[in-house]
Amino acid sequence: MGVVIKETIKTSIVNYLGIIIGAFNVLWLQTSILTEVEIGIIKYYFDLSILVVPFLIIGANSLPSRFLHRFKTRREENGFLSFIFIVPAFLFSVFLFYFYLSLRYDLFVFTSGNIDEKFVLPFIMLVFANVYLHIFEGSLLAISKVFIFSILKNVVIRILFTLLLFLYAYQVIDFYKLFVIYSSLFLGELIILALYFIKIRGFSFNLTFFSHPTRKEIVKYSLFLIIGTGGVILMSKIDTLMIHNFLITSKDVYGFIGVYSISFFIASIIEMPAKIMVQLLFPLMAKMATENKNDKLEELYQKSAINGTLISIFFFLLIWYNLDALFSLIPNGSVYAEGKYVVLFIGLSKIIDLFFGYSHGVLSSTKYYRFSLYLFPILLGFTIIFNYFLIPIYGIKGAALATFLTIFVYSFIRYVLVLKLLNMNSLSQKHSILLGITMLTILVFEIKSVLFQNLFLEIGFNSVFLTLFFLSLTSVASVSEELNGMLKKIKTRLAFGKKEK
Repeated sequence: MGVVIKETIKTSIVNYLGIIIGAFNVLWLQTSILTEVEIGIIKYYFDLSILVVPFLIIGANSLPSRFLHRFKTRREENGFLSFIFIVPAFLFSVFLFYFYLSLRYDLFVFTSGNIDEKFVLPFIMLVFANVYLHIFEGSLLAISKVFIFSILKNVVIRILFTLLLFLYAYQVIDFYKLFVIYSSLFLGELIILALYFIKIRGFSFNLTFFSHPTRKEIVKYSLFLIIGTGGVILMSKIDTLMIHNFLITSKDVYGFIGVYSISFFIASIIEMPAKIMVQLLFPLMAKMATENKNDKLEELYQKSAINGTLISIFFFLLIWYNLDALFSLIPNGSVYAEGKYVVLFIGLSKIIDLFFGYSHGVLSSTKYYRFSLYLFPILLGFTIIFNYFLIPIYGIKGAALATFLTIFVYSFIRYVLVLKLLNMNSLSQKHSILLGITMLTILVFEIKSVLFQNLFLEIGFNSVFLTLFFLSLTSVASVSEELNGMLKKIKTRLAFGKKEK
């Protein structure tokens, strides 16, 4: 777990640099340069492209973390990776043919009502780029080389998009060109990652995988993954599609999606470091499951739960108690403040997803990975039902509430499955202590009045006070061994620094 925490911190530094750039980009530049309708258009087509991904990669992005350690030579590894790269290329060709027929004959999903023909080119580029970016992310995660991927995704792309926004603001390009160039940036990212991967792995294409003894097991596993991974992606992105479909009669449909997008971005900050942590845990879990080290697997499972919950609650509180001030600061903040409860429900869904631990990783790394298939109809059914009933009544707040309810049901079912099938429990007394500390922190901030008229001072004070109060209590209560270890190292280095002086 210590190696994972170290890699998590390293990558988190890059990701939070990206968040600073992204926050400036999304919350200040986009809200001042783009209308909520234009923001909504970008969000809609990007999410629609993501929805296609699981059906084109058929779980191939998760295969390296699960199986790469089982190939003994570099030639065998390259054969395995070649298979992973080939299949999505074939399926993408099939998708293009189906997409053309859909637009022409108004078939399922890709109808003329859902796709504006002038945005077909950027949409196709986004689909292709996202397919192979998922593949390369999974391959790099398997060999613990996510640093470059994080820099490109969270820093470089956001800086370049910032430059595009300035070009649009000064009327050098129009909105359509902005969208096309923005989509092509992901193709550029893909090319750089491909060259980087070839260099560090010495990759060369071969077809040895098709005669390898594990091929049937891997193909079977990947077919199950399309169900599990597809369900998770559908759950996270279908809200945008359903907002569009249910509110399409409104002339402000893309405006609603734009407000939802800004609020969703704010809430997504909550899960960033914990998300990196669980991604890095999966290769370790897969290795331990293969070696039948169930005691170590359960230990990782428990630590993923308490550390993920602690991190997500801390960032949720940090955001929630600065949210009103933040909306007052951003351009057109009164428009985007309509998404306050979107932040609440999406934020709570991030916490719930981490509260029960990385149960998805545990199931996927063991012989019970097939249960992803059984969970998919439940997941998809709850996602559609909750959105179907809540969006027409509550609009974007209903979509966020639907996401929260779906994730709660889905996470709880996964937790019960791991408990019953593997006799592993991620919850402990530490969760109760952490929830008690959280309630005390909420009580303090609900009583606390606004101390500064200056919004920057108020945000600064709230952030520092909440950090000291919350982390001090969790440290004293020994909620997380990893947190206490980090704080001890910081104290030691500070003390050593003073002695040096």
